Amino acid sequence: MVTINHVYIFIAMVIGGVFVEGLVTSFYYRIFKSEYKRHHFNIGRYVFLLLLPLIGTLFLGQQIGFSILKIFAIFALVGTALEWLIGFSYEYIAKVLAN
Repeated sequence: MVTINHVYIFIAMVIGGVFVEGLVTSFYYRIFKSEYKRHHFNIGRYVFLLLLPLIGTLFLGQQIGFSILKIFAIFALVGTALEWLIGFSYEYIAKVLAN
């Protein structure tokens, strides 16, 4: 059974991942005195961004007893739909503002 505490832990892990990325970027700037290039694909950054959500998914799957494949499929479908919706909205707004 999913309790609200499980949801809070999962959300905290996802937000924690974003916070940790900010800290790592800040340390990178302090050490190398230049901004981290974000416009190029970097497999390390990709893995880093997925690490805490993946750990959260594994934790939640273990706690509530769903198979990890079901949880993965749900998040993959919802994430893809949200990403498409955000991209579509951005393109639509850019097109409207350009006219």
